[in-house]
Amino acid sequence: MSCTGATFLLAIALIAILGCRQAADSAKAPPDAAAQPSTGEPPAGGNREPQRPAADSYDGRDYLPLRSGRIMHYQVTWSPPLGEPRSARATSTLTGGVSVAGKAYFKQVTEISGIPFSPTTTVYYRSGPEGVYQILEGDQDRPEWLYLPSRIVLGDTWRATTTQGELEFEAAAVEDVETASGTYRGCLKLLLTIKGTLGTATEEQWLAPGVGFVKQADRNPLFSSTTLLEEVTPDDDPGR
Repeated sequence: MSCTGATFLLAIALIAILGCRQAADSAKAPPDAAAQPSTGEPPAGGNREPQRPAADSYDGRDYLPLRSGRIMHYQVTWSPPLGEPRSARATSTLTGGVSVAGKAYFKQVTEISGIPFSPTTTVYYRSGPEGVYQILEGDQDRPEWLYLPSRIVLGDTWRATTTQGELEFEAAAVEDVETASGTYRGCLKLLLTIKGTLGTATEEQWLAPGVGFVKQADRNPLFSSTTLLEEVTPDDDPGR
């Protein structure tokens, strides 16, 4: 977990943990926003089904569905530099209808229990023609940044600058992932490098089409962790 984007959040949550140590405080969103421009996308509410990608490209919006009321539960194995690994849990809740800088966003709140330095973290997402954008809690007065482009080719890299550090993403592979909640086919694997004042952290994220974050592996100067999806609670209106 760390910052990426997000969110899952787990990604975001762990970056936030690193931020906490610094300050003593860290992708297809169905157009569900009133401020969403008209781009030919399906109407608000998360009804856009993942599209079959071209042979060499993927739409990042298919890999981070934004549906209000959805709750995702994760199993976390947290390993400090010294000592035995610990088991923890994380819960991420998504709600819509939040306005930031005049645009409509989804608000994602992630809570982690069972490990030290695990604050509740908040991240804002919105979908647009270019992909899924993200804003971190506390950065609402800063420009949003592109987390998942609408066209991704394996091997692509992109960057973002946040208060948590410099982020660099790479689309590494498409893989199947096994978790306690089932096997997810065709997951987009992202490699994330976070360069902050405490050093460099790395993260691997696996996002399943139509689901979102299903696995995450983190390495940083303070700990390493592996996060796996355990359960998804349906959103407020699954038929949207």
